[in-house]
Amino acid sequence: MRSHQLRLMVVLLLAVGMLAAVAGPASAGQMNEGPFHASIEAEFEVVGLCPSGAPLSHISGSGTASHMGAITIEGQQCLGAQGEVTWTAANGDEITIQFITVLLAPPGPDGSAPFEMPASVVMGTGRFASAHFGDDQPLSGTVWFNPDGSGHLVGSTEGTIVYDASDSSNG
Repeated sequence: MRSHQLRLMVVLLLAVGMLAAVAGPASAGQMNEGPFHASIEAEFEVVGLCPSGAPLSHISGSGTASHMGAITIEGQQCLGAQGEVTWTAANGDEITIQFITVLLAPPGPDGSAPFEMPASVVMGTGRFASAHFGDDQPLSGTVWFNPDGSGHLVGSTEGTIVYDASDSSNG
């Protein structure tokens, strides 16, 4: 597989993963809805192969998110498939997100390409145990691919989040 194709596949897998447009489970508690903004930076590197034979990438990074503050990001994605990352706040509350990365244009000469990542919350802990994002709220930004399939991405999202701010039982 050519390095350009490998980079494109890795980007597609990673891009889906960082932010979200989601409907999540309802909560029995008083749910709060408010504006949500997140900005992230992440690195990814090929660390092995998936059962399908596609490259497996590890994703790690950091950022800031409304209602969470500073966050760390950890996850993985198989090339051409859905990925999953967990955003962890300083107090330990987490939001786990499934995503798919969509390149909006082929990588340019410098290896960069614009992306969009539709995503959904699959679970949370603490006050985010029943969280979900508003509709149509993908993460978007720029990804840079290296010849070895590794790379870097910078992205952000704007929208809404719904969560039970009083629920700290899982955090």
